Amino acid sequence: MIIPTSKKCSYIHLAVGMQERGNLTQIDCKACLTVLTPVDSSDYQAVIIPEQGKPHSHPTFHPHKVPFAVKEEYHKCIKAVGSLSATTSKVDAGVIHECGKEKSLTPSERYIHCVHEFGDNAHVVITLNTYLAKFLLEAVWMMVDTTFKIVHGDTNEFKVVIWIGALNRSLVVGHVWTNSATQEAFFNVWNGLFSAIKVVMGKELNFKIFSSGSSLLGVIGDAEGTQAQGFGDMVLAWCLNNSNKTGLVLPDSNSILMYLWKTCLVHFNHGILNLRPHVSEDMANFLRSFPLLDSDDKIKHYQDFCLKLGQHNKKVKGSHANDNRFISTKHTLLQAILLAKGIDNDTAHVLKASIESGMLTNSYNSSQH
Repeated sequence: MIIPTSKKCSYIHLAVGMQERGNLTQIDCKACLTVLTPVDSSDYQAVIIPEQGKPHSHPTFHPHKVPFAVKEEYHKCIKAVGSLSATTSKVDAGVIHECGKEKSLTPSERYIHCVHEFGDNAHVVITLNTYLAKFLLEAVWMMVDTTFKIVHGDTNEFKVVIWIGALNRSLVVGHVWTNSATQEAFFNVWNGLFSAIKVVMGKELNFKIFSSGSSLLGVIGDAEGTQAQGFGDMVLAWCLNNSNKTGLVLPDSNSILMYLWKTCLVHFNHGILNLRPHVSEDMANFLRSFPLLDSDDKIKHYQDFCLKLGQHNKKVKGSHANDNRFISTKHTLLQAILLAKGIDNDTAHVLKASIESGMLTNSYNSSQH
């Protein structure tokens, strides 16, 4: 907990659409609990009775376990398609069943917007919270981050994160779940995501360089080549660039990436760190210098160096998926989606209340405070 030294709030608030700093007022938590313990000190049971009408003045702790309601919803889906101990394809059938249920809802009420299967048992599932997705229209950058620990098996979670300057915070607006990392798979990821956004918002998402009415400058991605190439293929397929209007001739995905794609420096540096057992300190420092190169000759020299390094270090592989392949996993795909749905709904509820009240969340607090 951070104790403020000033009576002025260091965080920005919204008041009638304007940003301003508020005054701090100390508010004690009025919640009261009566705890009854056994006379026998070896008995560690207790009865806790909250006093009625005296709630906490702070948010409840974020749950670490799967909530009972999520487990119940999961069991209902599994019951509809087969045994809980069934194979992965059966569990995926549970996701398909849940998606089928949501098709009876309006697009603004759905959470699972797409289940796409392709290739050799590959799949892409798109989930979006409608309220959060509308902030994409105000975003300057879209950031993507892949998580390899949430789902049991080969499926990874692909979070779509944006930064909202007016709210001074980042926001997870959607999730993509896929068990493949090929260029085709990432094309389906981006294609499914942009299709879902168009359905939810009623208009096509585009980039500022192609459309003056958009604020979105580009995408910041993981250090994953196929992720970027799949994105470029999607931009081409959607014809987001009208060369007659923009004057830009972008014939392939690589030319598109030069304008719209940035690699996350954190992931880039992590990739260099993974090479350190196999290269000298001078080589590692040179490899880290790539973002600072300021001429075509320097970039060509860097490229030649990397090709030569790759020929001498073929055993070295820098891949997020490979690094995380043996890390333990927790949830089935359906459980993970339902958990994400609950978290996104909570985020939307808090964000809506913050905008209506003008009291934004404290960025110094974790999700448990």
